[in-house]
Amino acid sequence: MSLSLSGIAGLLALMAISAIAWFRRRNVGGKTWAFRIIPPEIAILCLVACAGCDLPLYSFSYCVLALFAVYALSAYWGGWRLSRPRNRVLRGGWWLTHVIVYFTLISAFCVVLANVVGFAVATHTWTIGRVTGALPFAVEYKRAKTLCAEYDKRLLFKSGKRIGLPMDPCGFGPFQVYRLKSGDYCLVDGFNRKLPKSFGDQSRWLRVNIEKETVELKEGTGWFKIPEKGYVRGWGGSPDDLSHFSFDMYPGGNLNNKGWNVTVSGTPVGDSLDGKILIGTINTSGQFSSL
Repeated sequence: MSLSLSGIAGLLALMAISAIAWFRRRNVGGKTWAFRIIPPEIAILCLVACAGCDLPLYSFSYCVLALFAVYALSAYWGGWRLSRPRNRVLRGGWWLTHVIVYFTLISAFCVVLANVVGFAVATHTWTIGRVTGALPFAVEYKRAKTLCAEYDKRLLFKSGKRIGLPMDPCGFGPFQVYRLKSGDYCLVDGFNRKLPKSFGDQSRWLRVNIEKETVELKEGTGWFKIPEKGYVRGWGGSPDDLSHFSFDMYPGGNLNNKGWNVTVSGTPVGDSLDGKILIGTINTSGQFSSL
């Protein structure tokens, strides 16, 4: 998984803040140490996340505690002390309170700063899809306003019809392309995402019917047709109940846009994926490479 240009700009802004704090030589207290240590820590955490190393909640908590410990020890070994209150125990508790507050506030500041800088430099234009003889459809991508290289995606048919696909949540950009025995095509994203085995298979399967110009999402034992005129923000319901499944749709470009729900019915997966043949891949520039 790679960083987007906006993500690189955001991380550079964090490193610049840290460098400025290191140049300060006088009155170096808890806030200065926070600006020295925390921005690089947040940058490293973002790089780990964007590398596709998805961590369970308990591991993420350990990471945060480790970052906090590094900041606290750096400030302590760097000579930051409090002169009051006179009682040693109370003074230690008051010092720890300062550390916790500084860590929390500066961490929040770094996250906001990185995103603001990223939003300012990001480009948000669609790749130009071209339907060729090698593949009767194309996939178009548009960078989202995120640190990682995430995308809005849509499928383009030869007729010019477009259907919005589920957004890429970091690591689900490229597609593997399969040909099914029915003549349909199947797109699989998330195939190159590195996850702990406990997470199971996180790949998403999309069936493309060229004649009907439809795209269906595989969930559980069913194929569910993706609604048109929008992009898939999420989906829910019982995947084994083919009569009731809902898509959470949004207009695109911003996940915070007001959306709407569409309820659809599905068809059984059955043996539709048996005998599938891998024919190529689609990268995030929209280019199809055949095998």
